[in-house]
Amino acid sequence: MLCATQEIALRGHREVASKNKGNFLTILGLVGKHDSIVASRLSDGPRNASYTSHSIQNELLHLLAKNVQKVICDQVKNAGYYSIIVDECRDLAKREQLSFCVRYVIVNTWGGVFYRIYPHELPVESLKIAHEAEGRVRYF
Repeated sequence: MLCATQEIALRGHREVASKNKGNFLTILGLVGKHDSIVASRLSDGPRNASYTSHSIQNELLHLLAKNVQKVICDQVKNAGYYSIIVDECRDLAKREQLSFCVRYVIVNTWGGVFYRIYPHELPVESLKIAHEAEGRVRYF
């Protein structure tokens, strides 16, 4: 959660052969120095189920992202009124980029969420992504 909220990369390209094991594993080791349960799990736990691999890190990020999306959808739903702004353009590498912005008001405060989506398919896919996102907000 710390790495995600501070926009810190979890790991590098090859952390197995490197002295630098990546931010996630380094922070986990630091927590282990101050938490006996984490330390015990890291040192004495089964090696085939350490839950520190890159796939587990990606799964944790995915679960956190889904939670954030749910919170945003709930806020937009409770706001009652919202606007969606979607725009698409090509970047210098000729890839389509889709920007998706949701604006809403919560009790005299402004809430705005901005997403940038990098679709790997045709521009039609971008519109499909935007339409599905709008459906999640509208029909949540």
